[in-house]
Amino acid sequence: MPKPAAALLLFSAVLLTAISTSPAQTAGTFGLPGRSTPVARYTTAYTTVTSAPRAHYSGAINTLMIVAAGTAEVAAEKRSTGLCWRYVKQALVKANAVSSYPQTAYAREAGRELTERYGFRRLPVRSPLQAPVGAVLVYGGTRAGHVEIRTPRGYVSDYRSRRPCALPFLGAYARVQ
Repeated sequence: MPKPAAALLLFSAVLLTAISTSPAQTAGTFGLPGRSTPVARYTTAYTTVTSAPRAHYSGAINTLMIVAAGTAEVAAEKRSTGLCWRYVKQALVKANAVSSYPQTAYAREAGRELTERYGFRRLPVRSPLQAPVGAVLVYGGTRAGHVEIRTPRGYVSDYRSRRPCALPFLGAYARVQ
């Protein structure tokens, strides 16, 4: 059952569509012949995303990256601790996806270090929703940024989430086979 506010927004979107009287919409009318009562047209203007679309597995991604995603998911907390890059580093080391512990302090610098020191490649995705399972997602911002790993059910760093981070997306990185 939709929440009252959501139902009200949906109803107002449908009502506004029905009230508009452009010539294209008055072509289909109901009622008496010759009357120009517009037909209500349902729009998809009101849509909500409750969780990210189901992630896909890519054959090009190294299996160690998928192991790292599982390791991070097991170690994740219920809520954020503010240590996202530390948790992701630990997951990458435990899964042997990197040869040594990464040294950068800020999460927004993760992509540069992973490509320069560990042989990761930047993936050709423009949104975190398109990233395959096991990809390390890097976000910018005015502070330290954020980093997380894509899992089959969502995203994980120091905590689990069904939605990607709201910070500006910088890129997705992974080891390829």
